[in-house]
Amino acid sequence: REGVEVDMPPPVRRTATAASVRSRERRLESEPAALRDWRARMASEEGQTIYRRRLSVEAVNGMVKRRGLGRRSVRGLVKVRAVALLHALAHNLWRGHRLAAAG
Repeated sequence: REGVEVDMPPPVRRTATAASVRSRERRLESEPAALRDWRARMASEEGQTIYRRRLSVEAVNGMVKRRGLGRRSVRGLVKVRAVALLHALAHNLWRGHRLAAAG
């Protein structure tokens, strides 16, 4: 959509063969201008700062989703908010316990 900026990290590449590098270069040549702009923005210093900020948030999202917040089992804004807050509280207690045990 017009005016929407996406700040999502690209997938991590483990290894690259010569054939896969050529294939990627061909794909990059034909990609839309918006995607090229996004790649340039994310390669900049500002983009790297965004990646670093997202690191901690994405880890929390993954943990909470693994614990069942992916699907809502209730209906209504008040109930959904209550479930989300309970998940946030449980996460904070769990992290506090882990930090106390480590220190």
